[in-house]
Amino acid sequence: MVDMDLLLALASHARYRPDQLAVAFEDERLTYRQLERRVSQIVAAFRRLDLAPGDRIGIATYRGVDPVALYLGSQAAGLQPVMLSWTLGPALPEMAEALGVEHLFVGAEAAGLHNLATSGAQVWDVGGHTADIGGFLAQSEAEDERWIVRRDPDQVSSVEFSAGSTGRPKAILRTVRSDVWNAWQRILAYRACEGDRWLCITPMNLSVLSGMVRAVLVLGGSLVLLERFDAARTVAAIRDGVTILPLQTPHWSQILEQPDLGDIAEPRLRTAVAIGQRIPVGLARRITAAFPRADFVVSYGTSESGMITALSATDPAFGTPSCVGRPLPTLEVEVVDEGGRPVPPGVRGDICVRGPSVVAGYDPAVGPIVSSMYDDWFNTGDVGQWDQRGYLYVIDRRSDVFESEGQLVFPGEIQEEVSRLPNVREVAVAGVQLEEECQATVFVVSDRDNPDIASIASIEAAVARVSQVSFRIRSVDRLPRTLGGKLDRVALKRGQW
Repeated sequence: MVDMDLLLALASHARYRPDQLAVAFEDERLTYRQLERRVSQIVAAFRRLDLAPGDRIGIATYRGVDPVALYLGSQAAGLQPVMLSWTLGPALPEMAEALGVEHLFVGAEAAGLHNLATSGAQVWDVGGHTADIGGFLAQSEAEDERWIVRRDPDQVSSVEFSAGSTGRPKAILRTVRSDVWNAWQRILAYRACEGDRWLCITPMNLSVLSGMVRAVLVLGGSLVLLERFDAARTVAAIRDGVTILPLQTPHWSQILEQPDLGDIAEPRLRTAVAIGQRIPVGLARRITAAFPRADFVVSYGTSESGMITALSATDPAFGTPSCVGRPLPTLEVEVVDEGGRPVPPGVRGDICVRGPSVVAGYDPAVGPIVSSMYDDWFNTGDVGQWDQRGYLYVIDRRSDVFESEGQLVFPGEIQEEVSRLPNVREVAVAGVQLEEECQATVFVVSDRDNPDIASIASIEAAVARVSQVSFRIRSVDRLPRTLGGKLDRVALKRGQW
């Protein structure tokens, strides 16, 4: 097995569908012919810099089509791109140096950092525009296919650098094998077909971007990029013909609030995907009602394993709280107890996964990390259970579970119950640290159209149905989120943002 699928697919599409849109960002559009030439120029520029297979470059830009071209060029040259999050701020150069980055490509998001030179790397200012890549491509002619480097399937292909929502940065080591299988699992989970047009809300660590690039290009589709989530622009993209739309759960809530959503006539949207978090049953049903012609899919996975399960709206288990479907056929999934032994249906335990899409581990250069790898199994850090039909239920993140009044509190169960109340737009549960005690707190965001918060009594009654712990109820304007759209648990546990 060699990592040729992506690059040979790009060459094939450039030959047989040269004028088809490959990637777009605002007014920047590259056809397959243009993208192939762009990648070839980047490979030539890497050679001119005497970069050899296995060397590391840093990509700290997410705006425009440049991240896509740089990622593909690094793969063609056999390099290891380090996907750095510019949200690391002043710590970014330190992390780049620790990971052995020799050339650092930054956009307008990170170019303002005054200490970039301390990374020890050559800094290239991409500037957020394809036509001006800081002289990097100057005098570089396109290379032919002989420069495509064949790699071993277990070789590290990229480093996903994530600041995460826990405040503990991790450098995930992806391999050629895990990249290839991650793309195919995404294709399976999203029910993707040849020629699909995918929308990607570019995340800060570029991890989703790299996975989507592979899936899209293997099938000969098109990738439409948005710099950050914007509900109005996302609805406009649906009107323009997006067929696959993966969004975080809170983003779906904002889509449904758009006043002109009902004006979309005959959208081409085929698959609407809720990714990254458990989704309240009520919200899932509202999405299926808003897009009746689209297949709605709940997709569960991690950066380390790729997609693990998928649950379609046509599945008999759809609408069951916490259910995320059955495992994809490429993976083995177990729910285990503290001793690592599989537990029977109905018993909670840690969700572990094994398969070709699981990454090699973490780079210890960025700091000590408690390993989640045991032999060839990966512990997702999620608490779950099976039912008798073989469906998997994700109860909560193990790190989100806390103790209050001598009892374990599972925030996800309470959030699901409270979210069913009228006028509740979003809800989060956390143990807020107050001096020497942990106070169980429910944070509630009211519906914008009905700003009156659900009564305290109704919220307390909903909590009491699933927990005997006393909770403090707080009404807030918004919940804290990372730039990638995930709930910021660090800020939530502080109780202020």
